[in-house]
Amino acid sequence: MSQIHHNRRGLSSTRLKVATVIHNFALKRNDGTTAASRLFGQHFPDLFEYLVENIGELPQPRKSRKSSNPKTFTLPTVPS
Repeated sequence: MSQIHHNRRGLSSTRLKVATVIHNFALKRNDGTTAASRLFGQHFPDLFEYLVENIGELPQPRKSRKSSNPKTFTLPTVPS
């Protein structure tokens, strides 16, 4: 967070929301509680496990415009 501040770029609203969720639901104290569990008085599922279960299939990468077989440089053989 401090690096983003020092870069003078600030935080977009999306980054601020993500940072807030990570702070409230993922960061734990030594006793194992999160800020959200202390505030609401109930246990929440692990954030990482929740994301892994609900992410779904990732899209395939785009096809490259370049040919997939690069041209190799070959030297003629030296006569003996």
